[in-house]
Amino acid sequence: MKYKVNMKVVKPRSSIRGIKTVRSANTTKQVARLRASNPDDIQDLNGGNLYRLVYNRILAPGVFHEFLFNGRQVDNNRVYRPVSGGWWIEDNNVDLPTCTTNYSASQFQWNTVLYNPSTESREAKFVIIARRTQN
Repeated sequence: MKYKVNMKVVKPRSSIRGIKTVRSANTTKQVARLRASNPDDIQDLNGGNLYRLVYNRILAPGVFHEFLFNGRQVDNNRVYRPVSGGWWIEDNNVDLPTCTTNYSASQFQWNTVLYNPSTESREAKFVIIARRTQN
């Protein structure tokens, strides 16, 4: 019995169009370095060592925004280890920003990149769920 193996990789239609659109646009990049010591809002999730840290930022139109969270050595040798990261936009009636990257860069860092395709500035909130430990 003979088997025919199909090794062809199929790319989604939208990925090629999206790359051409971003490359053809004259875009820039903004970087926000966020520390666990200065969030805009902090919430204790379980009464112990799990916290939600929120950072408010304005996304300029047509720009890539990179959010770099660093939770190492905040104060009194406390360390925040990110468990999860995310974001949300206040006004979702216009073109939605695209999240191109959202990952843990190391045990103390989280990286998220958003692209705002609209022609208007947008207010975004960057959220980190982190576990606080003593170093």
